[in-house]
Amino acid sequence: MDTLDKNGDEVTVHPTIYQIIQELVHHWGGEQLGKIIISDLDNRVKQAMRWNLNSPLYLTQQDLN
Repeated sequence: MDTLDKNGDEVTVHPTIYQIIQELVHHWGGEQLGKIIISDLDNRVKQAMRWNLNSPLYLTQQDLN
């Protein structure tokens, strides 16, 4: 998100995963912000990350059973 700091300079602020989920539910789901409860995710850490290498990154879920 691009915003202005106190000096009027443009600064890019990266949203947290908590903010991304909240905005998606609000805008795409039509839910009021006051009714959105995200209890299992800390809102002060865990920022979105970007993969900068040339090879693809794959996430898989390993079944331990």
